[in-house]
Amino acid sequence: NESRWANETSKTLITSSFILARRGETVFIRSSRSLSRRTISFRDQQFNPAFRANSPKKPPAVAAFPPKVTPHRNLALAMTSATFRLGKAFHVPLVRNLATTSALARDGSSESWLSKLLVRKIEPTKESHSRMLSDKEIIYELHTHNIRPDSVGKYLENYKKSVEIVSSKKDLTIELIGSWSVDVGDLDQCLHLWRYTGGFEMVDQSKKVLCSDPDYVQLTQERGTFLRSRHLQYLLAFSYWPQLALRQDKNIYEIRSYRLKPGTMIEWGNNWARAINYRQNNDEAFAGFFSQIGRLYNVHHIWCYKDLLSRKETRESAWRSPGWDECVAYTVPLIREMHTRILTPTDFSPTQ
Repeated sequence: NESRWANETSKTLITSSFILARRGETVFIRSSRSLSRRTISFRDQQFNPAFRANSPKKPPAVAAFPPKVTPHRNLALAMTSATFRLGKAFHVPLVRNLATTSALARDGSSESWLSKLLVRKIEPTKESHSRMLSDKEIIYELHTHNIRPDSVGKYLENYKKSVEIVSSKKDLTIELIGSWSVDVGDLDQCLHLWRYTGGFEMVDQSKKVLCSDPDYVQLTQERGTFLRSRHLQYLLAFSYWPQLALRQDKNIYEIRSYRLKPGTMIEWGNNWARAINYRQNNDEAFAGFFSQIGRLYNVHHIWCYKDLLSRKETRESAWRSPGWDECVAYTVPLIREMHTRILTPTDFSPTQ
């Protein structure tokens, strides 16, 4: 916060600068805007009297440093200008408040555009986020299998047999929802989505029953020779998402996966509860999940389209809907990473 005064100089150099500082602090730094020499009256009377209004045209060659000022919480924009003249030099400090314009939202609120870029504070609650956002009695299981390129056909045949064994267990409330191969994104990859009705109790029961079936165990061991890696997540469905319905005609699917900042799941849900209304014109919303076990703070949105052209037209239509852009603006700051994959249903997938 100390001002550095220039010594003798051989030519005229006029500079100015802007820097973000706390109100009450004085910051001196160079920049590139020219200013003419003038006398300025100061709101803050703590500066040296030589720089107040009605100061002489030729200020003294040496001036005392401005006293330190207690910082204030509010931000200010401190602008300082330095005018160097032949022989002597003087420094004219300026401090002015930072002004921002407020772009009003469409709903008439006074929230500025800057607030959309900031993660808003969520009030603490004694109820878990998953219970607030979903029905915990229905668990979804998402398998991600990375297959050896030379074993894709054998792998699909193996998995189809496993699905048939699971479907034959009538005492288990478990069903395959979708089985897909990745066409765009992570190639040589398959995704399988299972649904358990009865919560984690049914998950535990299903594991015990299937692990006691020798045919199922043999298929599982054989499948390992076809894989490079695999990953499993237990998911919950967002309660605001449309009811999951299987599709009959041939379609393509898009799974958009997001990794969110920890603690932002509730805000994500609040914004998407409104945003989903803009994405139902062509019945493209298939399923929306967030992770419960596995990689946490993951969100998966699955969309269904007739083809890639239909996907393009549907997404462009959403952007033309008033309000969709605001939902995007609120959710983008919550995301740490995201990626998308285009999926094609396998022959044995219940949803096509």
